[in-house]
Amino acid sequence: MGNETWLPDLRDKSKRREIFQNEKSFEDVGVWPDIARIMYMENMHKPSVVQCDVIPILLREPAPNVVVQAQTGTGKTWAFFVNILQRTNFELEAVQSIVLVPTRELARQIVQVMVKFCSNFAAVGAVSPQAKSISEFGVAVAVPELIARDELCDCHCVVGTPGTVLDLLRRKRINTEHLKCLVVDEADNMLNSQGLGDQSLRVRKAIQNIENVQVALFSATYAENLHNYVNIFCPDAQLMKLDKNDLVRESIRQIFLDVRDAEHKFEMVTVLYEMTTVACSIIFTKTKESADKLKERMEEKGHKVSLLHSGLGPAERDRIIDEYRAGKTKVMIATNVLSRGIDVKTVSLVVNYDLPLDLNYQPDFDTYIHRIGRCGRFSAKGISVSFIEDTRTWNHLDAIHRHFGMPICMLTAENIQTCEEMIKDVIKNKFDSSIGISRSRHAPR
Repeated sequence: MGNETWLPDLRDKSKRREIFQNEKSFEDVGVWPDIARIMYMENMHKPSVVQCDVIPILLREPAPNVVVQAQTGTGKTWAFFVNILQRTNFELEAVQSIVLVPTRELARQIVQVMVKFCSNFAAVGAVSPQAKSISEFGVAVAVPELIARDELCDCHCVVGTPGTVLDLLRRKRINTEHLKCLVVDEADNMLNSQGLGDQSLRVRKAIQNIENVQVALFSATYAENLHNYVNIFCPDAQLMKLDKNDLVRESIRQIFLDVRDAEHKFEMVTVLYEMTTVACSIIFTKTKESADKLKERMEEKGHKVSLLHSGLGPAERDRIIDEYRAGKTKVMIATNVLSRGIDVKTVSLVVNYDLPLDLNYQPDFDTYIHRIGRCGRFSAKGISVSFIEDTRTWNHLDAIHRHFGMPICMLTAENIQTCEEMIKDVIKNKFDSSIGISRSRHAPR
């Protein structure tokens, strides 16, 4: 893939602690002092290892293409946002950056982060001339029903789903003459999905004749079958890639819960519900129909839950995720539409009510990583619970465990109170991660 820059080997635990306890400041990795000052105000005390490695490369001149694989919740969004800000000519009212994402929820989240961050400059001001106009940074969210089809985009940055961005480009609602940067977030999902992949490639082709456009792909997972596609999309890129054994953060404790059958599984998820009175949780199901049914049954028991999947209308999806972020509900039932990129800092528990499977009904390793990555964000602690109800689901979880070489601990209905103690420890941001795999009653003898 061109020049490869490999992240340090994280498999050695002593080395891993050293890497994540780096002593660099944001200024040390090339962030403008004024931007760094606001990052410190946002409680980002120092750059993550990913940001230390990626930001200096992104900021190089001439701007290189970059492919970045890094663990979930390690600050990839902030890395490309800093790059976008420091490459923007604020005196020029024209689109200079485009960010492609797979869902409207992620598009809205990124735009909200950008707007909030830049608004801080209006309040505290900037010292250096190069940063004095950051408060005027303009960004548009390009998703259905939030941008008019005939609206002319004259802001500095457009963040949206590939279909909507492609439509704006085709109708010349985005002037790409001054484009400097194209970012694809959750790139493996974007390029591996038939619809999103085709639309993303068409966006790429629409700007291919523009000189000096930096292309940056970001994702936590990176399928081997994407290599050729990435070479076309992002030629001569600097590659930063992790070993698959390093994709799961140690800050997430993974456990599985043996249940007798489907009814017992529902009973246990209601027990987990009672344990999350303070922290927030996400319960993932395999289909929209199973999500609807679970919500209905939990509400019949008097439990207050939210529901999010692609079958809901855009306005309703926006309202539901906004209420969840605001803490109006603590428990979200969702399909994989919520598995990627969404960052709700109060999420401490992720439940795999149904383990993720691919179209061939085999374990979906990448989706598992993205699901559990909704908790334990940016050095915080988190817990994932997967239900095992028969030999088939045990075999699926065992395959996931072996694929990533990661520890998973067993709970039973009899010792489920241990999970409550874990959740309390997570809220206090502490627990001992030295646990090992246990054997389910459903495992073949």
